[in-house]
Amino acid sequence: MSEIVLIDTSVWVRYLRRGADPEIVHQVQGWLGAGQVATTDVIKVELLPFSRTEAEFQRLSARLDALYPLTLDDTVWDAAARNGFTLRRAGVIVPATDLLIATVAQQFGVRLAHWDQHYELMAPHLALRTVSFLTTGPQPPA
Repeated sequence: MSEIVLIDTSVWVRYLRRGADPEIVHQVQGWLGAGQVATTDVIKVELLPFSRTEAEFQRLSARLDALYPLTLDDTVWDAAARNGFTLRRAGVIVPATDLLIATVAQQFGVRLAHWDQHYELMAPHLALRTVSFLTTGPQPPA
């Protein structure tokens, strides 16, 4: 099997919207078609509330449930706490959800696809392997 990619909420939102960036659509469809996409419950909690209807919620939930699951066990939670400590000592402060998602990618040894500056800030401190879409489309606020 090819390398697994954990797709962050920041990419899912851009992939699922009307008029999505063609580069993101092409890459995500390629990963999906190859069975390379993973998800975690943190991403589900971030993404599913954006559903507009119950039917859309159910469709998206089923779609996410069909992906390769990366679960947060005690080892991941402990690693996230350690990573948060390491980052804070380096002057890098990020949202807890981003820290958890980055730690899941780190602990499972998968790449993390994102459109979020926080991951690039964490990457050198956590040996995080990222696929950044920050150079496509409008840039996020600083």
